[in-house]
Amino acid sequence: MAEHFTICPKCHRVLSNPVQLDCFHVFCGNCVHTLEKIDGSVRCNVCKSQTDFPLTKPDKFVSSFIEVLSKSRSMRDTCYMYGEMSRAPGCIKQSAYHCLECEQSFCHKCVSSHCEGKNHDEKGVVLFADALELAFQKRKQVEEMCADHQVPVTQFCMQCHQLACITCGIVDHKGHWVVSTEVALKHLTSDIQKCSRNVSGFHKATHLPRKSTLLYLREEKQRCETEINEIFEEVNKLIESMKCHYKQKLEKSHSSLLEILKNEEQYASSLCLSAHQACAKLHLVNKYGTDVEMLAAYKHLNQSPLMRAIENEKIISLPKFILSDRDELLRRLQSTFEALNIKTIQVKGDFTQQILRKFENSEIESKLNCEYL
Repeated sequence: MAEHFTICPKCHRVLSNPVQLDCFHVFCGNCVHTLEKIDGSVRCNVCKSQTDFPLTKPDKFVSSFIEVLSKSRSMRDTCYMYGEMSRAPGCIKQSAYHCLECEQSFCHKCVSSHCEGKNHDEKGVVLFADALELAFQKRKQVEEMCADHQVPVTQFCMQCHQLACITCGIVDHKGHWVVSTEVALKHLTSDIQKCSRNVSGFHKATHLPRKSTLLYLREEKQRCETEINEIFEEVNKLIESMKCHYKQKLEKSHSSLLEILKNEEQYASSLCLSAHQACAKLHLVNKYGTDVEMLAAYKHLNQSPLMRAIENEKIISLPKFILSDRDELLRRLQSTFEALNIKTIQVKGDFTQQILRKFENSEIESKLNCEYL
């Protein structure tokens, strides 16, 4: 999960001056300028969604997250005193402890003499394996400062859904319901959990139905073709040419519907990538971020195009091809041949589960060949 917020999807290197797009994908500050630009927007090369340009707000959480990881990578797993004349008797190469004050690593033999010689507090010496987790805990204690008043951001306006410092709360949110970030987080926990559930379940609830509809459309086309073949086999060679005619009508109807459904699925696919990234961001901020960062992440998610798409999700209609007056056609043959027609109706309902029961989940993508995706 962490690699989504440490490696730039453009240059494939560790993020530098990270900037987050509206789709929640993060790029280097320089790389974002190299993305494809369309009508004043930049196009994400991961999910193809667009974000207004220029972008000026850096992703502070990701930046500090990478900074902590970078420090952890610089920690040596070899005892600092190994090979030195002043090493403790019995010094071994493998370090077991890390001193947070001098940021050096020591084996279990040298760590005591180091604390005595440097007059360090033993509380500042931790197990080597715990150093990274403590570094993340330490970053949570760093207060975010208000850009306007240079004081800590400690409040949240429940009406405007805005983070605020004490001065902002008095001046910009006078008369509003302003509470501490801790209290706000408690009030909004259920909303944040709901957002998390929505984005984590986006693939199953929205994207998968689009993909399964494409599969159903193909099978519906095949079913209708079979029905057409049965009719024309009964009337034999006399109407062979007319059979081709109606197949062409079917193909035209299918192509028209296919284009619409492909566009809907591609849009859902784009949002699905955004949902996955947003879910990962929420989990990451929840584990390693501050209350302020969690509220900021929630606000960004709650106001994003992704959430608007989830809230405005419409019931999906199921395409169905209908051959009208089939029996009448067989009775009257060529004289009533024009009565045969191909119609498409939209059937509403929970058809996704029916399709999933028919096919294994893994089969859906394998059955959708390159003609459809």
